[in-house]
Amino acid sequence: MKLIYPDRNVPRDDYERAFSDLRARCEAARSRNQVLVVDDDAVVAVTLREILRRRCPNAAVTSMTDPEAALHAITTGAWAVVIADVHLKSKITGGTLVEATPRTTDVFFFTAHDDDLREEEEALRVSATLRKPLSEADEQRLVDLINKRTRERGADSDAPCMSPVPSAMGRESEVPGPLNAA
Repeated sequence: MKLIYPDRNVPRDDYERAFSDLRARCEAARSRNQVLVVDDDAVVAVTLREILRRRCPNAAVTSMTDPEAALHAITTGAWAVVIADVHLKSKITGGTLVEATPRTTDVFFFTAHDDDLREEEEALRVSATLRKPLSEADEQRLVDLINKRTRERGADSDAPCMSPVPSAMGRESEVPGPLNAA
């Protein structure tokens, strides 16, 4: 496979360096805007993830159904928002996940049960408890908060990742489009 570049006068290394810089910038921006959805019901987790991906374009939304993996992700990652099911089918509960999150992370409980969780919310600094099925008002409140956090954390909502980056040659240029195979 032969790679064809838009400008044959620019060495291949310059394009690769520009792509590498772009990838690093995108990853840094996304790491500040990560949202984690944890629910042991895969349908609920994936549905909420897809709703948030569509409504919060600058957030990197991830869903997990395994509480142990979620606990590891929470302790090793940087999350802007964590949405955790209260009643997980595991020895790890939503409360355990919330306790592991840093204080700078907004946390929401997500439950289908009618439990009174006010004491736990206060003790664990949970922003709110969202009820399943998610009402339109709760969905809008969650989307507004995620979009607000995304803006606060430095994502430019008007500029996608494919914005001009300085090339290795020192001039401002558009990152090349998809490479064509010949």
